Amino acid sequence: MLKTIRKHGITLALFAAGSTGLTAAINLMTKTTIDEQAAIQQKALFDQVLPANRYNNRLQDRCFVVSAPALGKGDHRVYIAEQDGTPVAAVLETTAPDGYSGAIQLLVGADFSGTVLGTRVTEHHETPGLGDKIERRLSDWITGFSGKKDSG
Repeated sequence: MLKTIRKHGITLALFAAGSTGLTAAINLMTKTTIDEQAAIQQKALFDQVLPANRYNNRLQDRCFVVSAPALGKGDHRVYIAEQDGTPVAAVLETTAPDGYSGAIQLLVGADFSGTVLGTRVTEHHETPGLGDKIERRLSDWITGFSGKKDSG
């Protein structure tokens, strides 16, 4: 009986070690591709709030983490857009804390004169039907902020 338990225990341990090793190897082989695809998706989202012709740097390389009450609770990323080395605009991650079903995560592009260049919702938990206006695929309401200027 003890011999059988030991045999099955060793088999299970070898199977677990092999599975873990295989998972780790696949993770290593695909990490670069996954990171590249995430950067491409992030760039596409940036281009929705900041026209691609307005900057020529890689925004991910000019990222700063800030904590500012105006952006919502916690830390937020700010990406600086440059045209030939001169800062021209920023893309900000921000939080609207007062959504009906919780916080709404936003991405806002703005130039340094205070003009909003674009806004997109990146995450929300609003009830379907009630929160449809913030969904770009369901309504163009969110695009109405483009061109608005900070008044103070």
